[in-house]
Amino acid sequence: MSEQADWLGTTLAFVRQHIPELCIALVWGTLLFYNLGGAPPWWDEGWTMSVARNVLEYGFYGRLKLGALAPNGLEAAPPVVGMVALGMRLFGIGLWQARLLPTLCTAGALVSLYLLGRRLYGISIARGAMAVLLLLVALPNVHPLLIGRNVLGEMPMLFAVLLGYLALRQSIARSPLWLLIAIPVFALAIQIKIQAMPFWAMSLLVPLVVCMILRRWREAVMFAAALGGSYLTLRYGLVPFEALLLAGRTLPGEPITGLIEVVAAVTQPFNRLYTLQITLTWLLPFFIGLGVAMWRWVHDARAQAADADGLTRLVLLVFCGSWWAWFLTLSVGAPRYVFPAVMISGLYLSALLSDLTGGFDWRTSLHDVAAVSRVGLRRRNLGALLTLIMLVCYIPATLLYLHYYYTAGFDHSAERVADYLNTSTPPNALIETYESELYFFLQRPYHYPPDQLHVALIRRTSIGETIPLDYDPLAANPDYVVIGPFGANFNLYDEILQRGKIRLIYREGPYAVYVPVRATGGRNSR
Repeated sequence: MSEQADWLGTTLAFVRQHIPELCIALVWGTLLFYNLGGAPPWWDEGWTMSVARNVLEYGFYGRLKLGALAPNGLEAAPPVVGMVALGMRLFGIGLWQARLLPTLCTAGALVSLYLLGRRLYGISIARGAMAVLLLLVALPNVHPLLIGRNVLGEMPMLFAVLLGYLALRQSIARSPLWLLIAIPVFALAIQIKIQAMPFWAMSLLVPLVVCMILRRWREAVMFAAALGGSYLTLRYGLVPFEALLLAGRTLPGEPITGLIEVVAAVTQPFNRLYTLQITLTWLLPFFIGLGVAMWRWVHDARAQAADADGLTRLVLLVFCGSWWAWFLTLSVGAPRYVFPAVMISGLYLSALLSDLTGGFDWRTSLHDVAAVSRVGLRRRNLGALLTLIMLVCYIPATLLYLHYYYTAGFDHSAERVADYLNTSTPPNALIETYESELYFFLQRPYHYPPDQLHVALIRRTSIGETIPLDYDPLAANPDYVVIGPFGANFNLYDEILQRGKIRLIYREGPYAVYVPVRATGGRNSR
């Protein structure tokens, strides 16, 4: 009885001490895992989920095309495909099963960010970061709940990166043995999403240079070991291991030329103005928080670089700042591309709000706002007023979007149109479509454009170049053509629509099913 009483007392004491964290975990956990298969799948998800399904059903890492095995292409990296396949192997083939393990990575990324924030900025700021990421990200394609509940590479990568930074901090503060965790986790993060490599490398290289300038040789060796060790682990460990796993289970892929130029090295004024507009409107609080945090570190650089926490702050700031700088200056401008920087900036926005409100003293802050009419704008009153304006502008927009996302946003049109095709067409009917989310549900052979065409579509739609498309959607002699959000947005099938070469027979939500007109040689004519 005494042991049970002691255990119960310890448990109750822990719960009382951590009530805020438990409440935060409950809210985030509920929103992350509620009706996980409800939200409609993305185009990006479709490629990854279809390849994962092929891994399970055919033992083949790649896609299907015309009913035959085809090389892999636009799906996420093998670690992401692997976790999606694992989720479906454990729980069955379906949308929520495919999303389960990537969503668990989201939970891990949030916990890792909270632990980093608690160590580097204090417990109240770490808690505040979880709140601002939930309530102040008013741009849908950048909100952690939307990114985090989908089969994408961002969250698994961020989970690995943040976990690596936690281990790196421990290696500097306590024992170099923590590098044995940091190095393979960093290598895995880069393998998951190669896009992170330059920003991750900068996040270790800049502190390395700072430590060398300040003659902090032990810390410099730690950063050099983490940087070099991670690269070597990736190059001579994970990459050969991946090749070994896929040997005989995949086909040589076709190289895509020009993709970096249209996604990661865009200098057109329109794209630069668009990224600036996104930053200075929807994401302004996070950008200001990042800027203030960077200025404070530089202003007190020598003191900041004196311990493990200060150096880890620099690591996070460089990773986040360099990523946002790339988004502003060179990215094509898709809002999703700035997401990793926004998520980490939740810490900096929380720290800024803490400063403006006297440590989140909301009652006093409201009194300060009310006193503006009597005493005028002073520094303290101004901070409280700016906080109030920020909350009033961004919280309603965020809550409105989340309400839509969790209610009217659950659209099952993709499953319904796939079910129509699976049940109302001959078993060998060939379907032409660029809606990759349908590939995951279809039980019919399908055809899609070559991956190289995706570069031309980006040039036309996102960069504004006027170039012809060298693609005939009817060349494969399809029996049905399905045009959905992606094909419509890229105007891929406009020519055959305008020339009356296809005829509408079925519509479901944003998807339209057509049959070729006078397809005398097609399978549907037999």
